[in-house]
Amino acid sequence: MPLTHPAVVIRMKVAYFDCIGGISGDMALGALINAGADIEGMIRELKKMPLPEFEIKAELVSVNGISATMVTVNVSEHGGVHHRKPSEIIELIASSKLPDDVKRRAITAFKNLAGAEAKVHGVNLDDVHLHEVGATDAIVDIVGTMLAMHQLGIERAYSSRIPYSTGLVKSSHGTLPVPAPATLELLKGVPWRHLDIDAELVTPTGAAILSATCESFGIFPTMSPTAIGYGAGHKPLPIPNLLRLVVGELVGYIEAPNDAICEQLLMLETNIDDMPPEWFGHVIERLLELGALDAYILPAQMKKGRPAAQLNVLCKRNDAKSLLDCIFTETTTLGVRIVPVERVCLAREIVSVSTPYGDVRVKVAKWCGKVVNISPEYEDCKAISIAQGVPLKFVAEAAVAEAQKRYMSKDG
Repeated sequence: MPLTHPAVVIRMKVAYFDCIGGISGDMALGALINAGADIEGMIRELKKMPLPEFEIKAELVSVNGISATMVTVNVSEHGGVHHRKPSEIIELIASSKLPDDVKRRAITAFKNLAGAEAKVHGVNLDDVHLHEVGATDAIVDIVGTMLAMHQLGIERAYSSRIPYSTGLVKSSHGTLPVPAPATLELLKGVPWRHLDIDAELVTPTGAAILSATCESFGIFPTMSPTAIGYGAGHKPLPIPNLLRLVVGELVGYIEAPNDAICEQLLMLETNIDDMPPEWFGHVIERLLELGALDAYILPAQMKKGRPAAQLNVLCKRNDAKSLLDCIFTETTTLGVRIVPVERVCLAREIVSVSTPYGDVRVKVAKWCGKVVNISPEYEDCKAISIAQGVPLKFVAEAAVAEAQKRYMSKDG
């Protein structure tokens, strides 16, 4: 059955947060302004919200010889609200006339913050009060960042690994360890890197921005940079206190129809030339048991003409650690390549059809609302074949024919 709506190759605007010296709300805002966001337009939009009087000061500074934008948000003494409940902030944003994608990202950031604070303090969401991050300057930082991303047309965002520092920081709850507990909770499950620095490099506001916008954390995505911005932190550090933002295009992204499934996955790859081939069957079985979406072997030729096998494992990011453990313990490899990939899958459903031999489950896959693939369940066909003494292929063909009749009549 031919495709009536083929996939379209497009160019997508993306951003990469390179957390050299960490990230805070004002650093994110500074990096975006440095990359070309319109600060005056941003302020006009923010002023439409019922907030106390504030001003955004953006100045160019030099950090280790690099020109960067340092942002300071000043709030009127008469209107300084220092804490709000999450529901108040969400209502403030939801009832505004901000663009929908700005509201969605900003609300996600504050919902994530509220969830982290509730978990850390062991209270219900309704009992959470956002103190520093509920203040007007934090709202301006977060909503302003989302507005700047909207201005630059950024559709997706990624981040480097997060710098893990040490020390103590003062807060409304007293003295807290660095990173702040809410920061760690917000970025739980993402990769960190240790820096031997006694300072808060990642603030809860910065962590909330990353949690609401970034799809993955780690290596630089395959993109063509078009703009680069630097946001400066306010404290001197032994390293450049900078957030670098790289804005660019992902080329060749497939815009799939609404009924398709789009996923960001990882491909684990390794070449093995010193393992008995009969071991590979066991390794593949173990990997699939541990959650690999696919695992297979390809022939390879290595240096000096040595024949080898390339092990390829497709997986979700959360399953990568256990699969790496398996690869390193069950094979003889010394290293694994990790490649981010995107997968587009057909929407599918499993239905039962009646054949002259018995009922068989079939997997029906659709693209653009049309059935493009029908696959009978092997185990059903095998069981009927054995029980009735008929060739398996006859059972499979009958199941496909019945499913085709049902779905072709639906499609007209």
